[in-house]
Amino acid sequence: MMQTEAGGYFLEYLADDISEILPVCGNRCQTLAFSGVSSKHIEDFLKRYRPAGVDRVVPLSQTLNFNLKWDGYDLIYSLSCFTTFTD
Repeated sequence: MMQTEAGGYFLEYLADDISEILPVCGNRCQTLAFSGVSSKHIEDFLKRYRPAGVDRVVPLSQTLNFNLKWDGYDLIYSLSCFTTFTD
C-alpha cells in the first residue's frame, strides 16, 4: 500500500472511531499523532488492540518534538561508533 525510500511518510486518516485505524496502522506505523480525542481513549485503544508498529503516541502539535529515544531507537547508540581495545 505505502512505499517509501528513506525519509518516511505521513498518513492522515479521518475516523469516527479510533478502532477504524487498525487496518492502516500496522508495523510500519511508528508514531501515532492524535487530535480531538483524549489521551485516555488512545491508551485504552493501544491496550486493547496493540497495533504492531506504534511505539510513540503524541498530540498532533508535538510530532516534531523528540528526545534521545525516537521511534523505538536509542539515538545515541544508533549514531555512535564504539571502538574496543584489547591488550
